[in-house]
Amino acid sequence: MYKITVIITLIAFAIMDSIHAQESKQKILKTYINASYYEEESTDYDGSFGSVSEYFYEEKNLDIGYLSLAFELKKNQKLSHELELMPIWINRKSEKTIIVYNPIENYNYLYGGKVTKTNIYLRYQLNYTFNRVWIVAPYIGFSAKGFYWSKKADPYTSYLYQTKLQNTGIDFAFIPSLKIPLNKNLALDINIPVSIYEIKLNIEKEENPGIPVNEQTSSKIIGEFIPKIYNCRLGLCYSF
Repeated sequence: MYKITVIITLIAFAIMDSIHAQESKQKILKTYINASYYEEESTDYDGSFGSVSEYFYEEKNLDIGYLSLAFELKKNQKLSHELELMPIWINRKSEKTIIVYNPIENYNYLYGGKVTKTNIYLRYQLNYTFNRVWIVAPYIGFSAKGFYWSKKADPYTSYLYQTKLQNTGIDFAFIPSLKIPLNKNLALDINIPVSIYEIKLNIEKEENPGIPVNEQTSSKIIGEFIPKIYNCRLGLCYSF
C-alpha cells in the first residue's frame, strides 16, 4: 500500500508541475478540517429477555484526523486545478450490548467489540468558478479520488472472531462549493463532495479457526453509482 501511495503521489505532482509550467496566475494553499465525536445510549430492545432482565446499549465514536492539505493552481479567472492529500485518518469505536439478569445482576455481552478504521486518499479536482454573488465566489469541482480504507474489529465475545475489511479504489464526485474572502490573502472554502460513481477492490478476512486458512479471505470488485457517502469540508485558503 505504501508503494502505491508513493507512486500515485509522484504522478500527481508531476501533473501539477506540468500545469504550473503553463503560467498559472495564482497559487492557493488550503487546509481542510473535519472532526467529530458521537455517543449514544439506549435501553430499548425489540426482542424479549423476560421481566427480570435489563437491556443496555452503548455506542461511542471518536473521529481523529479529518485533516487534509491541498494545493490549487488557477489557470485563469474561471478554471483551476487542485490536488488534495489526506495523510491519514483514524477512527476508533467501542460498542457493547449487555444483558443484565436480575436480581443477582450477572451479565453477559450480547454483542460488542472494538473497531479501528484507517483511511488515506489523494484527490485531483478541476474547479470552475462562477460570477461572484456579493462577495461570495460559488464554484463547482469535478474530482477523482484514489483511496485506501480498512476496518478491523476485535470482538468482546468468544463466539465471534477478529475480522478485517480493506477497500482500495477510485471515487468520482462533483463538488458544489462557496469561497468567502476574509481579506486579500485569506478565504474560507465550504464545499460538499457528492459521489457519482465508486469502484473498489474489496477484501474481507475472518480469523475463524474452524475455516481453512485459504478460505478465511475473500475478494471482489464492487462498482456503485451514487454510493451512500456523505462528506462536508471547511477549508482555510491562503493565496500568494
